[in-house]
Amino acid sequence: MDRSRRAVLGACVGATVALAGCGSGPDDSTPSADRETERTPAPSAGQSGGGLIEVPAAAESYLESANGYDGTVHDARGQTDVTVAVGAGDGLSFDPAAIRIDPGATVYWQWTGEGGDHNVRSTDTTGGDWDASVTGEPLDSGDPTGTPGVNYEYTFQQRGVYPYNCLVHRGQGMFGVVLAGDV
Repeated sequence: MDRSRRAVLGACVGATVALAGCGSGPDDSTPSADRETERTPAPSAGQSGGGLIEVPAAAESYLESANGYDGTVHDARGQTDVTVAVGAGDGLSFDPAAIRIDPGATVYWQWTGEGGDHNVRSTDTTGGDWDASVTGEPLDSGDPTGTPGVNYEYTFQQRGVYPYNCLVHRGQGMFGVVLAGDV
């Protein structure tokens, strides 16, 4: 009797696996309300297509050791106001670390109060692999502070690559990038 039960169970499992292969997979083009929009993977420069956000090679290299950067770029195109948390995660991250916005959008860096004093400063890109024609204007939130709720805002009027860091914690990997427009 035990042997028959195993045979029936094996047949059921085999049928389930066979039927699962016939169902619609991720290539199903029918939109679904329960699918969530996720952060977009950031391919290396030169890759394109499929809605992936292209990241300039220098920015990708810069972000490789940034706290909180997981290889994705937060796609905030179409939004006029975007918020970046300062002191996110372990207190030494910007979240999201990389964002893509439209020119004319305003980014609000909002302090969490975690990780000590922070600020937002443009990263000096002279002498690096940065394309000077697409590197934006300086960002400067002023002196570092740890007060939660503090905001620094900047409206990105021109397209460009805007690498920035926390002056106090840049050595610990607290930096990020704003990609404004098609760069």
